[in-house]
Amino acid sequence: MKPDFLIIGAMKCGTTTLFRDLSKHPSIFAPGNKEPEVFLRDVQPRDHAADYAALFAGADARQLKGEASTAYTKRPDIVDIPDRALALCGPDLKLIYLRRDPVARIASHYRHALEHGTITVPFSVALRQHPELIAYTRYDWQLELWHQAFGREAIMVLELEDYSANRQKKLAEVLHFLGLSASEMPSIDPEEHANTAGEAKTIRNPLLRSVIYSNFYQNKIKTLFSDELRAKVRKAILPSPERAELDISSADRVFIKESLSSNSPIREEPAV
Repeated sequence: MKPDFLIIGAMKCGTTTLFRDLSKHPSIFAPGNKEPEVFLRDVQPRDHAADYAALFAGADARQLKGEASTAYTKRPDIVDIPDRALALCGPDLKLIYLRRDPVARIASHYRHALEHGTITVPFSVALRQHPELIAYTRYDWQLELWHQAFGREAIMVLELEDYSANRQKKLAEVLHFLGLSASEMPSIDPEEHANTAGEAKTIRNPLLRSVIYSNFYQNKIKTLFSDELRAKVRKAILPSPERAELDISSADRVFIKESLSSNSPIREEPAV
């Protein structure tokens, strides 16, 4: 009951859309809870195995099992995940990593953080005060440890722009990478995208926010309900956030480009 594949990131690059697309294939079991972040638990491999056994309890023995957790590529805040995955799953694990235009990813990340209250400053200031905006966009650096653990042939890198423009074709390529036939795949509505502005909701009540972001809810309650069911509940009871309109200056674009091209080392944190 270990995963056969992982969607490892990057954040705000279409991982939820790909995850939901793959879940429609009859030979794939994708749990209702996206972002289970099993390998973030600082425990022994046998405990990770127990978590996955619970996560994949509904899988048919003939199905490939996979999950999607973008936290697996959030250096320097989270490290050691590739080694944990290798210890549990072995070298045959397949990995999928999505990326997109760097400025677009950073802008989407900023809007997400602004709407959830984790960033409260203007975009230009946030670029300089919140290093994760740049760090999570250093795609090659994020994949470096995964390459070392599994080799480049085990990782499929997708461009979000290509996936959005050629959804069915790119999905067939992903299925081929996983060793599955696209002939069993139902047609995908190209207009259906996950985690869009329309799906996003804001939790303004401080008490409710503390409950939702608590370890108990994230690890015990959230896992009981599918992403789609939770999205329906959010849509029914929570207000839509005010979308942040960004006018990214040329100076900020230069800052992003220079920061991403810098080879200066980034401080690593202990594993979470």
